[in-house]
Amino acid sequence: MNSTAKKFVHDLIAEGLGIPKTKVIWYYPNAPRPAKPYATLEIFAEVGEAQEDILKTPTTGVYKFVVPVSATLRVQLYGNQGDDVCEQLNVLARKMETDTFADKCFANNVAFFNATSVQDLTEVLEQSAEARASVDFFVRTNSEILDDLSVIEQVEVEENIKIDES
Repeated sequence: MNSTAKKFVHDLIAEGLGIPKTKVIWYYPNAPRPAKPYATLEIFAEVGEAQEDILKTPTTGVYKFVVPVSATLRVQLYGNQGDDVCEQLNVLARKMETDTFADKCFANNVAFFNATSVQDLTEVLEQSAEARASVDFFVRTNSEILDDLSVIEQVEVEENIKIDES
């Protein structure tokens, strides 16, 4: 997923959860965590789904290779003790099915096409419980790269055929 699509997904998840964008972070194992509530995002299992389309660009010899790609987006929500993080993620999953969110995704070449069941990952740490839940979304987007193929852009062939009829 390119950086433009990642920013769009980040902002969309923050909007869907109703929390500030600064409280939605990309997951890194040892990254500092903001104050709760916050959400982490993680993309994995990205795979091409079909053969690439090769499109001409205005630049001679340069082509755009477009491959439809699917990936899994894991959203984990961390809340304060007593927060119903499972319900918040269930609401997020339902919002992704609405026309409002689908239209935003369409305009940004991103599609949320399925979600797993929300998992309650709440655990007791020392003397208190950490409210945490997770949901996986299956997302489609396009991988686009440019490649200069000008070396093989044009071929000229001259042909002289001489037939010997002896």
